[in-house]
Amino acid sequence: IDVQITTSTVETERRALQVNYSIESMQDIMAEFGVSLEPNLVSGSAEQMNHEIARQIVSEVWASAPVAASFATTVPGGLTRADYFQDLVYALNIASNNIEKRTQKGYGNWLVVDDLAANVIETLPSTMFVAAPRPASVSGIHLLGTLAGRYRVYKDIKMGTLPDASSGSKGNILMGYKGSQFYEAGFVWAPYNLL
Repeated sequence: IDVQITTSTVETERRALQVNYSIESMQDIMAEFGVSLEPNLVSGSAEQMNHEIARQIVSEVWASAPVAASFATTVPGGLTRADYFQDLVYALNIASNNIEKRTQKGYGNWLVVDDLAANVIETLPSTMFVAAPRPASVSGIHLLGTLAGRYRVYKDIKMGTLPDASSGSKGNILMGYKGSQFYEAGFVWAPYNLL
């Protein structure tokens, strides 16, 4: 075993949102709808900040992914859409085995997909893809379901905006491995919290 200990500078990044409202607007909302404006603004701001953090994490993991591949969503001639879309699982199994080979820890077990890849996955039969309950309102990255009984699938509609992401008729998929122990993590999000 070769163990190396290195040091690096930790830089902080400030995150803040400013929300402006007046006492009159609070009173108007309370009189018209019977709802307090302040808790709704605070929860909306927190949701937006969580969305931005999740986007940053996906962006950083995408940038550090060692292997990139794409899956065309246009069905080639001579195949049915159902048959062609099932080939996606074969491509994902190759990527999952590649993760196991590179890490020697485990197989890929989660996916983050853009809207084109989500369309393909959601079209698969229920024996292959089990959809998660749809949230009442969707904002940001959210769980779509489980594919092939082994991949948790999350949807990020802004994934196509990442550097080197495929565009046009090719869906983007980011696959990773989440282990059961902290030392199996390939990425750690550790925000600084004041005590």
